[in-house]
Amino acid sequence: MTTANKINPAYALKGNLVEGHVSKHLMRLAMPMTWGVMALISFQLVDIYFISRLGTQALAALSFTMPVCMIVFNLTLGLTIAMSSVISRLIGEGDHEKVVRVTTQGLAFAFFAGLVIAGLGLLLIDPVFRAMGANEDMIDQQ
Repeated sequence: MTTANKINPAYALKGNLVEGHVSKHLMRLAMPMTWGVMALISFQLVDIYFISRLGTQALAALSFTMPVCMIVFNLTLGLTIAMSSVISRLIGEGDHEKVVRVTTQGLAFAFFAGLVIAGLGLLLIDPVFRAMGANEDMIDQQ
């Protein structure tokens, strides 16, 4: 075993989810996700506050973006949960090369999925917002 594959003894049990209290493992794993969700919600609230100071028309226009942001967020969340599950199982198997390969492929897939979602968003932004009830003043025609 090379020095790159050796595990620091202080962290040897951190990845072991079969020993110890389940509640402690759940809290340790759930807290970063909780902070991430709170950050996403808080930036939406800050946006709403400052844009509401511009008037009701601007606030109404912003309200169309919330469902779109939530759809993209949920797609991203699903992808990260799936990647975390697969990679954690591979880490448990101890095959470092496979972990690196699957992680690299997962990141590449996430990048290209992001490009596809962005492309679809650019192509469909006007029809989607019109279907949601946005009028000409709310859709920026450039």
